[in-house]
Amino acid sequence: MRDLQTVVLAAAIWLGCVVALPVPALIGVSLAVVAFALRSPRLLIIAGLALGLSAGHRADAAYQPIPPASFSGEVTLVSLPEVQTFSERAVVKLPTGERVQMTVSPSAGSIRTALPGAVLGVAGSVKPIEPSQWDRSRHVVGRLSASSVVWLDGGAVHWRLAATVQHAVDRSTAGMSERHAALYDGLVTGDDREQGAAQRATFRRVGLSHILAVSGQNVAFLLVIAHLGVGSLPGWARVPAIGLILLIFALVTQLEPSVLRATVTAAGAYWAVVTGRAGSGARMLSLAVGVLLLVDPFLALALSFQLSVLASAGILLLGPALASRCPGPSFVRLPLAVTMAAQLGVAPLLILSFGGVSPISVPANLLVGWAAAAVMMWGMSVGLVAGLLGESMAATLQLPVRLLLGWIDGVARWSATLPAPQIGRRELVAFVVIGAVASLLPKRLRVIGVILGAALVLLPGVTAEAPAYQELDGGHLLAGPEGSILILDPNVTDRIVADVLEARPDRVVLVVVTGGNRSVSEVVRELDLIVDVDDVIAPPQHRVVDARRLLTDVSISSDVGPVRVIVASDNRLEVQLPLLDSSVGVTGEPTL
Repeated sequence: MRDLQTVVLAAAIWLGCVVALPVPALIGVSLAVVAFALRSPRLLIIAGLALGLSAGHRADAAYQPIPPASFSGEVTLVSLPEVQTFSERAVVKLPTGERVQMTVSPSAGSIRTALPGAVLGVAGSVKPIEPSQWDRSRHVVGRLSASSVVWLDGGAVHWRLAATVQHAVDRSTAGMSERHAALYDGLVTGDDREQGAAQRATFRRVGLSHILAVSGQNVAFLLVIAHLGVGSLPGWARVPAIGLILLIFALVTQLEPSVLRATVTAAGAYWAVVTGRAGSGARMLSLAVGVLLLVDPFLALALSFQLSVLASAGILLLGPALASRCPGPSFVRLPLAVTMAAQLGVAPLLILSFGGVSPISVPANLLVGWAAAAVMMWGMSVGLVAGLLGESMAATLQLPVRLLLGWIDGVARWSATLPAPQIGRRELVAFVVIGAVASLLPKRLRVIGVILGAALVLLPGVTAEAPAYQELDGGHLLAGPEGSILILDPNVTDRIVADVLEARPDRVVLVVVTGGNRSVSEVVRELDLIVDVDDVIAPPQHRVVDARRLLTDVSISSDVGPVRVIVASDNRLEVQLPLLDSSVGVTGEPTL
């Protein structure tokens, strides 16, 4: 098959997994056999569509929310545990094979030190869920509330090997700050549990979210290191050794979709090279996508998998063309072309999913790409050795990594302060038109035409003044004579951090916490990491760290008029805004 036909085959399988019709698998298999016998690529594409339809329907039929019942028995940990304000949670697999989201209260025990593959003894109750796309992509069919949890053993041998690697990585962060250690864990193994909302929002705003988690780039670097490491082995043992290394890495990253895609692609490419059947990158990517979708059709709608495939496709399809047209020496052209190609590949999906992308993403990726690559390479080689040798030795061996992490984090934080508007759907259409018009210009004028057109599109967003009032996700932001005033609703979550970062207030003179539980303290702490917060006030019986207790009603000046803060009860403040018909902070009694 030609490369284009292989791409169409993968697209046909993808379409079949999404549509999911009750087509017997035997039809797809029979068509595939005939297609191979007749050497007919078109018939093989039809067979791929039939197999995708069958696999998607079979997966949909098998996905059934679990009925409510009591539970007592052994479960296998599937994901890394997440520590929340009042509980810990993780995805576990029941003895019957279903996956459920387990929640562990402090009185039930703790799973925070357990790693995927561990076998736990659990007593509690299960109940069904209203399945979301996120739950479906993880095959989660219910919730398990644990009343008691005990650790039994580390699980199967392959999970124990993955746990050993994870422990080594954890020990290798000795001497790093919490922020840098969280960034390092995300880069090397994809463990993003310790990354705060401020760090995630900062990297997301400048198009560096992929830095915070493991990606296909890690697999490429691992393959290089592994190839060098197995050079002394007999020829027959190299391929199995490479396969084992890739398998362990996939397990360490909890079988993350982008890593699965990259692992299967890398394994196929390595096999093709050693057997003298090397194919193009597009062919390998398409075959990997097709195989993975037939194994797990729910990957078709997993956002991380889609972004990974689009970024790889952008590099493969657009990278060479951009490299030939970018000015400058090769060490400038090639990284610039790869970065631009990856960003162009994922831009449409990011705009549809998150509302926009930042034009800063290209220069930001250029500035940190080399450093991120160095951290990945070092972390998967010297870093592992450092972790095995102990924390004191790790602090010394990881000194270069700490400097690189400081550079990556510094570039992200500085870039996030730049006044760059988000590129939304309108801007994307405008850029397509600009590119089409520029292609008609003489070659020497194309770059100038693109720059001028981009400036006309982006300049209004850069020079626009911030509005006096903005409604955020869980709060309200008002401009005042001395600085901004931020009002937090009782049900606020850390999602508001990204909204505040996007609003870019120079200074927040006052944060008004209208109610809520102790989790609001984390929100306030994360807000203080992205903007200067002068003062925080909360209800008389609040539990917000470092906040002042408001005991009497006050009036605050703002650009939209006077703001009245009323003490409605010991646990709730009411904020009256002159531009709203109703007060803020009165939607129900907060949970304490």
